Amino acid sequence: MARFALFRTLEERMLRREGVAGTGSQGWASWPKAYRHPDSPAVQRIAARSRSRIQFFQYVEWQCQQQVASVQASAKRAGMAIGLYKDMAVGIDPQGADAWAFQDQLVAEASIGTPPELFSPNGQRWNLAPFHPRQIRMAGYRLFAGCYRRTMQACGIIRIDHAMGLFRLFWIPTGLVPAEGTYVRYPSEDFLGILALESHRQKTMVIGEDLGTVTPAIRAQLMAGGLLSYRLLLFEQTTKGRFARPSRFPRHAAAAVATHDLPTLRGFWIGRDRY
Repeated sequence: MARFALFRTLEERMLRREGVAGTGSQGWASWPKAYRHPDSPAVQRIAARSRSRIQFFQYVEWQCQQQVASVQASAKRAGMAIGLYKDMAVGIDPQGADAWAFQDQLVAEASIGTPPELFSPNGQRWNLAPFHPRQIRMAGYRLFAGCYRRTMQACGIIRIDHAMGLFRLFWIPTGLVPAEGTYVRYPSEDFLGILALESHRQKTMVIGEDLGTVTPAIRAQLMAGGLLSYRLLLFEQTTKGRFARPSRFPRHAAAAVATHDLPTLRGFWIGRDRY
């Protein structure tokens, strides 16, 4: 939280310097070079002179955490066995606080995405920075574990977006198109072990979003690791084009009608892309 608050303080100063406070930013990579790394002498001087502002941003973040925890407590009191359901992003915003604070453990010169496939003939670029597999391991996986630990707080279940990323991610170098990208492997056994530990500590269930081009071997490893599979009504069809009965879904699976990428049930039912 301390580095996040320092980043927000610096971002605020940079916006004022540009005369566009409150209208957004091109990201910390456009800041003067002296402020682009959290450990630089210039940043440390700002931190020493801006303690009250840093504390303000820490307080705001703490308030957000308290309010989310209050919602979860209210949900449990109302009889909801699980309560809040959170999402874990597949990557990190390259212009955000995490990318600035932990830039040595990320790859700024690449974006996560997908190769060309039937669902997306040109592939996809998600504009999210991937973890550097060697650097996060050398740092003791503290960033990886911390991301999941914080996400698992004040909820009953999380869904890992693109769970195949625990095994490999498709990197697209800056300036290239998805067809020119490549897969990079990750230490999946270590990742799954950390997930199991944090899930046990926080008493939180984990869904591994295993849609799309996920191999049977990866699905088997996810389920062996205790992650719930993710099954969508619109995708679960037989070879004859009929919807599969829920009894045919894997026993350990979370079922849903659709996702943010798909039509709503009403829109699908009437064949209109307006709902």
